[in-house]
Amino acid sequence: HHFVKGNLKIYQKCQLCHHGFQSSSGSFDGERCSRCNVTVHSRCLKEIDVLECVPKHCDLLYDPDMNDEGVSEASSPLRSGRSPLIAFVNARSGGGQGRMVFAKLRKLLSPAQVFDLSDGGPKPALLAFKDVPNLRVLCCGGDGTCCWVLSVLDKMEWAVPYPPIAILPLGTGNDLSRALGWGPGYADEPISPTLDAISKAYSINLDRWSVQYFDNDAKKDENLESDEPLFSSMTMNNYWSIGVDAKVALDFHRMREEKPHYFVSRTVNKGWYGLYGMKEMKGSYGPLCKVAKLYLDGDEVELRDNIEGIIVLNIPSYAGGCDLWGKVTGPSSSGSQQRVWRRQSMSDGLLEVVGVKGTFHMAKIQTGASKGRRLGQASVVKVEFTVPMATQVDGEPAEQAPGSIIIVKHTSGNMLANSSTARWRRDSFGGTTHVDHISQDPGSGDPEEAEVSDKAKHGGAA
Repeated sequence: HHFVKGNLKIYQKCQLCHHGFQSSSGSFDGERCSRCNVTVHSRCLKEIDVLECVPKHCDLLYDPDMNDEGVSEASSPLRSGRSPLIAFVNARSGGGQGRMVFAKLRKLLSPAQVFDLSDGGPKPALLAFKDVPNLRVLCCGGDGTCCWVLSVLDKMEWAVPYPPIAILPLGTGNDLSRALGWGPGYADEPISPTLDAISKAYSINLDRWSVQYFDNDAKKDENLESDEPLFSSMTMNNYWSIGVDAKVALDFHRMREEKPHYFVSRTVNKGWYGLYGMKEMKGSYGPLCKVAKLYLDGDEVELRDNIEGIIVLNIPSYAGGCDLWGKVTGPSSSGSQQRVWRRQSMSDGLLEVVGVKGTFHMAKIQTGASKGRRLGQASVVKVEFTVPMATQVDGEPAEQAPGSIIIVKHTSGNMLANSSTARWRRDSFGGTTHVDHISQDPGSGDPEEAEVSDKAKHGGAA
């Protein structure tokens, strides 16, 4: 025990004699253990040996005496198997919330288990804990923070499976956090319940994808013998998009880089995002079918002339919680061709591809009044475009010269899903693909969005 005098609540009682701490004169006489929160009278301390000091969240604490099975070999009340937790905090996230979270976690865990990402990034801590059995990781920040940790694990060539990762959401959209059940955003609530949920969370696989860009118009280096287009690659965890929604994200990003003092909170950021969405109602690109082609598993999918954006989904959350794919419901009564749609999963090796018809359609999606138009499901997605276009990968936008994008499976990440609030049931995270039923209805109630072109052969195979 480590007792500190005072700091007692009026309703607390000594856990040895079970009497209150307030004397007849109104003063308090008692002490509290800073590790396990046991409260006792100062005069009762001589009998404290009868109470073991078992810290809260002891299963998440790191003990250097732990063996390969996660069991402490030292004389300690913490002798059961544990999964030590290390926390990475992006102190600049959440309008200053990160600094507060950093301080709270250091008290709940230990200073040796909590790291500020601005101090060297995640690699030093991962190296220090690489040989710790049953290690778990908590990322406190936006989705980009989690992607950063995963990319460092890739570069370190960490043995598969990676340590499972939970999320304390401090970003703006927090789509991966929403999909895994960790919530839409941290609101200064106590962190202890989150640590309790991490202890009960289960591990799932997250498909991770390689987004390969080929620049057809770039000039080749005269010293290079190959005539192949210039190539670059990024890793996608959540989604990729091209067209109207990516243009809104690009305008937002440029303004935030130019005038960061305008973006002071999550609410203000969403307001700016909505403003740029309204500006795009006139349309910067027009119908994608005039400048782009979509291929799913090698077969071209016809794009209707009202589609202004294509979004490729890996998780069931987009742009702050929108479910573009929707639930797979029963067959529609429409006479259009029925298709076999698979239930969306982040672990089935398939991507869901949807189209949006402009910012007004996106606004309807935000309010839950509509869904994206389902274009298909595939394991390889290719988009060719003939004019410079805005694209985004996991919320990171860029303007790309004419070329082509190919998205293929890269690897898998190990994530922790909140067992009580995860968006989908546990069986939907499994490695096998579940076919619900034949359906042409995207869940929007809009027959136009439910139609599937005869050339789109990738609604999923039974």
